[in-house]
Amino acid sequence: MGRSSSGGIGDLQYLILQYRAGHRDLVKRHGERSESEKETVPRELEEDTGITRATFIPGF
Repeated sequence: MGRSSSGGIGDLQYLILQYRAGHRDLVKRHGERSESEKETVPRELEEDTGITRATFIPGF
């Protein structure tokens, strides 16, 4: 029987992606010139994962 786990501290959870090349990493932040970080992150998340409903945690 295999084991599985998800990273987290308390109620916080982190999304770690398994890329086709075989490595694991967090969602990348490749911003467009006119984008803020808060605009870049949801766009990259959707491009990398298809996830469209995500929220920022204030102060994190």
